Amino acid sequence: MIAIFDPCQHAAGMKKIFPEADYYICNNYMEYNQNRENFIKSYVFNYSDEIHKINSDKYEILIVIFPTFDNFKNIASDNSKHTYNIIMSLINNNNFKKVLYFDNYDFDYDLKDYLAVDRDNLVIYKRNYNKDKEYSRNVFSFPFIIFGSPKDILWKMIESHDSFTDITNRQNEVYWSGGLYIHDNDIGYPVYRNRHEYYKMISDDIVNVSTDKERFIEKLSTFKFGADILGCGEPNIRTLELLIARTLIIQQENGLKWPFEDGYLVPKELQFNSKEDFKQIINELKTNSDKYDNYMREQNRKFDTYFTSKWLRSYILKCANINDIVIITSVINTGSTEWSYYHKRSLFSAEERFQQTLKSIESIKEYMPNVKILLVEGGKLEDEKLNIFRSQCDYVYYLGEDSETEKNCIESSCKGLGDSWILGKGLEFIKQNNIKAQNIYKLSGRYRVNKNYNIHNISSKLPTFKNAVDDVYCTFFFSVPYMLLDEYNHIIKLVIDEMKVRNDISLEVILPSLFKNKHIVETIGAEGIIAIDESYRIYQV
Repeated sequence: MIAIFDPCQHAAGMKKIFPEADYYICNNYMEYNQNRENFIKSYVFNYSDEIHKINSDKYEILIVIFPTFDNFKNIASDNSKHTYNIIMSLINNNNFKKVLYFDNYDFDYDLKDYLAVDRDNLVIYKRNYNKDKEYSRNVFSFPFIIFGSPKDILWKMIESHDSFTDITNRQNEVYWSGGLYIHDNDIGYPVYRNRHEYYKMISDDIVNVSTDKERFIEKLSTFKFGADILGCGEPNIRTLELLIARTLIIQQENGLKWPFEDGYLVPKELQFNSKEDFKQIINELKTNSDKYDNYMREQNRKFDTYFTSKWLRSYILKCANINDIVIITSVINTGSTEWSYYHKRSLFSAEERFQQTLKSIESIKEYMPNVKILLVEGGKLEDEKLNIFRSQCDYVYYLGEDSETEKNCIESSCKGLGDSWILGKGLEFIKQNNIKAQNIYKLSGRYRVNKNYNIHNISSKLPTFKNAVDDVYCTFFFSVPYMLLDEYNHIIKLVIDEMKVRNDISLEVILPSLFKNKHIVETIGAEGIIAIDESYRIYQV
């Protein structure tokens, strides 16, 4: 289970990335926070302020969002100091498997100088991560959260992908709006920014039309171009608002590293550092519609690819080395024993089954990026094919020479026995090798994950199944939380013992029935051809 501690309500959008998490705030930080009624109205979920419930007995992962330098600047408030102490206490007095700490302060500083933490389980995500600096190995770029105000910008970015998609009929002008100030070392950190000087670079070539805050992004979306000058730190909120408005960003050069591709959100050709640079860029774009279209298409591609809950979740967990795991249960060479209910073991040859299982692996990589794959092979298989599996999977557990596996998977007429036996061996492998995960998926070999799979439909608290009819559930693809591994192992052993003495009961009935509580979904996102279905129909769930 996951707890999000967002004391200042800067990143309610984390709940969109981790919908299964419990979300906590700190009431002493009401200088930022909304009251409960307004919060629920804005975000359509509720928060908890019972911080004492956050502990490692209840949660495996703690996510913290906090502008750390708030506690160290010359004008640090008592609220900030109190909240910082709460965070340090939560981290140091518990044994979470992972603490994911998101620092969303403007400045680029090294967190090791400010966090009173010495834990191997700590992973740090920085808003302002400089591409020319080296940080500790547990520090990663995360410029998707800034100081929030309802609705916070992370939430807006995730929910706004279908807004402002029409880029035709826009004004062929550059829009800019923002504060002008000189920021000096007035709070104890050496950052100097003179926005009056920056403004002079762009002032001759911009349109500045005031509008109310609630309609600001809508106003941006009526222009082809938007200017983005340096603020106190990177990124500006304007950078992210321009992305949402799908207005082409013309950006003052900065050192920010984005966590994708070459590290740039805005290509170098659209970055300026002088009045002359800015004017040249604008003149070229205004007079060359093809160039504008190409740059706009690329900016939208990045926004639609990387600024989504799916990609952000995958990136966060990848940095923290937290991966779900998929167990593929496979028997390529099935033998010739008839099933109790059908005269053929499989309508497919061993070579066809092998190729279909490669497609299983391929589908996992396409629709479940960054998960670990454990293939458990229960039949005899030549080295060439085994080595291909090994090159495609994180782990391969080969049981083809094991006599007990042969008895249960190849010689038995009970299909469910073989499937549950291989699955049980996979669970044993995970435990014996201390492989950690959030969820443990089971995918039967030859079947494929498809485009309907959605991580947000999968529970990290309960087993997730697709109900077929009555008390029958799909067992060629389902998920069980890692936290239930011991119970899962126990249940599989009960299933194996039952199926050794009777073959008139299906795995689709007995296995789900032994889980006291289940999370049932309409669609789980997998498909395949049943091995004995002579219609060769693709069955989707």
